Amino acid sequence: ISMWNQGETSAWATYQVSHYNGSFKDNNAERYSSNSTFLGLQAGLNVGAWRFRSTGSLYRSNGEQHWNFNENYLERDIPTWRSRVRIGDNTTNSSTFTSTRIRGVKLESDDNMLANSEQGYAPTVEGFANSSAKVTIRQNGNVIYSTFVAPGPFMINDMYAIPGGGDLEVEIEETSGQTTRYIQPYSVLPSMLREGRWQYSASFGKYRAYNGNYDEPMVGQLTFAHGLPAGITVYGGAMASKNYMAGSLGFAFNLSDFGGLSADIIRSHAKDQDGNRLNGHAFRVQYAKNLQLTGTNFRLFGYRYSSDGYRDLTQILSTTRIPDITRPDNYNEFYNSNLWNKSHEYQASVSQSLGDTYGSLSFAYSKIQFRNNVRASNSFNIGYSNNIGRVNYFISYNSIDSEWQRRTNSIMLNVSIPLGSGSTYAGYSFSRQTGGNYSHDVTLSGSALENNALTYSVRAGRSKDDYSTGNNYFTSASYKNSIGQLSASISRSHKNTQSQISASGSIVVDKGGVLLGQYMTGTALIVEAPGAADVELASHPTIRTNSSGRALIPYATPYRENQVALSSDYYNENVTLQQNHRTVVPTKGAIVLVSFETEQGRSELFTLKYQGQIVPFGSAVYGAEDEQKGIVGPIGRLWLSGLTEVQTFTARWGTNGDSKECSFTIDPETLTDATATTDKEIVCE
Repeated sequence: ISMWNQGETSAWATYQVSHYNGSFKDNNAERYSSNSTFLGLQAGLNVGAWRFRSTGSLYRSNGEQHWNFNENYLERDIPTWRSRVRIGDNTTNSSTFTSTRIRGVKLESDDNMLANSEQGYAPTVEGFANSSAKVTIRQNGNVIYSTFVAPGPFMINDMYAIPGGGDLEVEIEETSGQTTRYIQPYSVLPSMLREGRWQYSASFGKYRAYNGNYDEPMVGQLTFAHGLPAGITVYGGAMASKNYMAGSLGFAFNLSDFGGLSADIIRSHAKDQDGNRLNGHAFRVQYAKNLQLTGTNFRLFGYRYSSDGYRDLTQILSTTRIPDITRPDNYNEFYNSNLWNKSHEYQASVSQSLGDTYGSLSFAYSKIQFRNNVRASNSFNIGYSNNIGRVNYFISYNSIDSEWQRRTNSIMLNVSIPLGSGSTYAGYSFSRQTGGNYSHDVTLSGSALENNALTYSVRAGRSKDDYSTGNNYFTSASYKNSIGQLSASISRSHKNTQSQISASGSIVVDKGGVLLGQYMTGTALIVEAPGAADVELASHPTIRTNSSGRALIPYATPYRENQVALSSDYYNENVTLQQNHRTVVPTKGAIVLVSFETEQGRSELFTLKYQGQIVPFGSAVYGAEDEQKGIVGPIGRLWLSGLTEVQTFTARWGTNGDSKECSFTIDPETLTDATATTDKEIVCE
């Protein structure tokens, strides 16, 4: 804790913006277009240990736009409690109950302050695209992420922190015009705690409805977890609001080399909008572990059963609408929570290493079964990867079935061949879908420019969809530098076209002025090396200092040692780096200043002579204040830095009984342009 750094007083903002445009032709040869713009924003103000955050997004699609800019809060850590307090827009803890949005106060222990092995599972979104596609992710009806992906399996793990729980709706809109939608459960495996350790979360505030004029009563929730002997963790909690009460109890077991297992039950008591009492329970079991002995990685394996009368708080509150005097016709429109009530939920994500010779196998499956004849949402994918020499290949099978569409199946083969040193790849892919649709593609991809700042991909092929057969093309490029990232792509399949352009970056204002940088993830570092312009950060090669010697490192790991290193071969005749490596430990959300000492002034290499002979090796050279400035090297060579004005130096050598010294003067203005290896002869008198 003594090394934790709360960072500088600063204001900042970070953004992600993308624009998508698609042009399609339907069955009747009528052309239509689709376009959308997504803007994700987060702004912050840091003062000491306090953090103010404002987060939101704008999603505009075909002329309709939706703002979701209602995450405003103030928070800080409490190191002695290993906890964090947040005031304002909050979400209740999701380890036991379904997370709920509130506006109030939350105090909870912070897993980031624990050891890596004690932190929880972080879910990602995985899917499969048959062709170039736009992927849109919604949670509780709001768009929280939008991107463009290439054909084949994809994994999205760079979304900004998702505000609480709630299953994710994944929509894949392909170049062919085909749209796939399914639900991916959002689950978190409870953390295993050491014996005697506590973990807790207490929240209280006003419920925040996602949309509409719904009732917004007060909500209170308390959850806990406690480490017991023999690797057992007990956890649970209670939750209460208007017409709702629930309690939970569960146990998590540390199975040592065989992973972690948890099981819990929730009992709910509620009253619906008609005054009917609903009582029920939900039982859940989850498992996760990387089994190093067998090479098996269970990222998450879970099952949940909910009885007919079970409801979470959001289901109850979303059925209680208050009058809207501007739209009286909607007063009696209620969302039927029974229709979308879940009965069973399955989730599995497993990878298996088969050794260096036989490659690896991956498997992912999720299913949500609803009551009242609503179609289940299924997603299944199995893949195998291996290599023959330098040639890598991947075979996968994918199946999706959801309440929006019938089952679709796909099989795909991807082959990748490194060219030259490996920064460029050639590839081939084949896919076949339900109904006989197929595609063949060849690809050239790689990176260019210093530190691979530019990445690119070009693809061409032939495909068949439900209505036609024709050629398809795709090209994309992405460029990243010290102040952000710019990406663009365009694809064409038969007579359908999709294009996207996106940009991301951030801006920070502190006592040193305005600083531009790449997209921030909440905790960041500011490098400051006064006067050292255009220094490459060896620890972050795509980032260089600006003309003032400052640079923004947009991501850092809170409560962990972060290494920052400057290039060791930096040369500037007017400034010298006195150090090029620092270690800092930022707290969560901090923007920490990492200062590197520099000596400004001209630097030169001289040959020092005395009475026609070179000054002896090892002679010490002193400045006007008798401070040592350097040591004479072999053949009289002397390196001096910080030459900003006329200065007199003294060289001394020999023993006390036979010591000698001489003096010389250097005027920087009389020195001609030189490189680091240019010698200049100076006579010492």
